Amino acid sequence: MSQRSGTVVIAILLLMSAGDLWAQGCSMCGSTLENGDPLATSLSRSVVLMASMPFALFLTVAGWLAWKLRRGRRADPLEGEEA
Repeated sequence: MSQRSGTVVIAILLLMSAGDLWAQGCSMCGSTLENGDPLATSLSRSVVLMASMPFALFLTVAGWLAWKLRRGRRADPLEGEEA
């Protein structure tokens, strides 16, 4: 095994083992803030923003693909006809 692939394997193992610690830190951050605190409101909005980005990206790509598919279907019947 080369040194680079060994480093990648070690990095992946370290990242997988630290998942529980990251989840605990995230829940602790949210539970220490009070409801009326402006920092709590900002934290809630940032979580919603981060959670919505994958959906926005997926919908953008899906919309583009649907547009390309519909545009391609409109052009196909004209190609097969001879004048």
